Amino acid sequence: MEPDFWKSRLSALEPIVLTGFAAEQVRILEKSGRTAFDITNEGAPAGGEAIAEVRTLLESVRANPVQPLFRLSVHTFEEVFTQKEGCDVLLALMQLMGGSGFASITVHSDQPSRDWSTTEERLRFLRQKLQNSNVYFEMVAPFGEFGQTQMDSLFDMGLRVKFAAGWTRGCSPNGTLPIHFETLRAFSEFGFPTVIEWYAHAGNLAHFEKQIPDLLGANLNSGFSLPLVSENPYYQFGSDYPALPESLDYCRTLARVSKLHPHYDEVFSPLVELALLVRDGGWNYELDIPTRINIFVDTNGQIKVFRQSPALALKWITISEVLSKPSEALRDSFLELVKTEWTWSKMPYCCECQWRYICGGIGACADGPATIKELETICDYRKLFLEHFSTLRAPDRVFGVPEKP
Repeated sequence: MEPDFWKSRLSALEPIVLTGFAAEQVRILEKSGRTAFDITNEGAPAGGEAIAEVRTLLESVRANPVQPLFRLSVHTFEEVFTQKEGCDVLLALMQLMGGSGFASITVHSDQPSRDWSTTEERLRFLRQKLQNSNVYFEMVAPFGEFGQTQMDSLFDMGLRVKFAAGWTRGCSPNGTLPIHFETLRAFSEFGFPTVIEWYAHAGNLAHFEKQIPDLLGANLNSGFSLPLVSENPYYQFGSDYPALPESLDYCRTLARVSKLHPHYDEVFSPLVELALLVRDGGWNYELDIPTRINIFVDTNGQIKVFRQSPALALKWITISEVLSKPSEALRDSFLELVKTEWTWSKMPYCCECQWRYICGGIGACADGPATIKELETICDYRKLFLEHFSTLRAPDRVFGVPEKP
C-alpha cells in the first residue's frame, strides 16, 4: 500500500501517514494523535471497504465525548508574584481550567530572591485558595544564599525548586550563568527535590556536558533538565540574546545525555510532553483548542498566550481587566482568543505541517520577531521526536494481518 493512496482518499480528515518504520507497512494516525492503526500489504483489506472503515475510525475520535484534559501553565516573574495584584490575577487565571484539567504556576527570577517573606506569604495565600485544585507551584532562579528556616517553610508548602543555569537576563549573549554549588548542595542534603534547568544556547552545549559530573556531585537527590532556551521568558530573539543551537546539535546532545543518565527523570522532561501529546492527543475537539497552552504575565501588566516561546506570545488582556471580569466572562474571552487567533491561516509556518494538531502550533507569529531559521530550530527537534514516539506506540488496530486459528 502506497502512503499517497491513503493520503489522497482521506485528505479531508488530515491524517498523519508514516512509513519506513516497518517493512511493507503504513501507519495512519488521527490528526490529533489519539488513534493509530497499521496497514500491511499481507492480507490487507481492499479498496473502498478498507477506506470506509479507516475513515469511520478517524471520525469517531472527533465525536468521542471523552476529550484530553486541558493543561494550563502560567509563567510570571518574581516581581509580579510578590505583588498582591499579581497574586490575585494568578488566582483568577486558574479559573480558566473550568474545574477540570491540570495547571502549574511558575515564578522566574534572574537573581536570588531578596524578600522570601513576601514570597512565602503569597505562596501560602494561593495554596489555601487552591487547595482542592490540580495546581502545582515551582520557582526557577539562580539561587544564592538560602536560610534553613526559609527552606523548611517553602518545602512544607510544596514549592518545586529549579536552579536556573546556562543563561539568564544580564549575561552576555555567549555567556554562561554560574551555579551557586553550596546552595545546591544544601538543598540536596535537606532533601528538597531540586532540578538544574539548563537553558541551552549555541555557545554552551559543550560546556554543559563537561559540568555534568560536578552538578550531579552537588545535587544528591535530583537531576537536571535540558529544555530549549526559547522556553525561558527572559530569552528574546535578537542580536543581544543567545543564538539558538543548531537543531541537530541539540537533538544529539539531548539524546546522548538522556542515554548516559537515564536514572534522572528530569533529563527526559523536554521529551515527556511530546510523548504525552502522541499518547493522549494534542487537540481538544470539544473546546477546539490545543490541549496544552501557556500564559505569560509580564511586569508591564500585560497577559499573553503562547505555545512554545513567550517571545512569540499573543497579547490577550491586562491584569486590571482580568481582575474586573467574572470568571465565566474571562474563560469565554480566553477561548475566543485562542479559537480566532490560533488559526492555521494566521500561522503560516505551521499551516502545512502534518504535526500541527498534535503539536498545537508554534504560535501566531506571522509578524513575530523570530527568523525562519529560529523557527526551524524550535520545531525541527519537536517534529523529529513526535515522529519517533508515533512509530514506537502500539497501534489501536492492525489491518491486513490474517487472524490466527
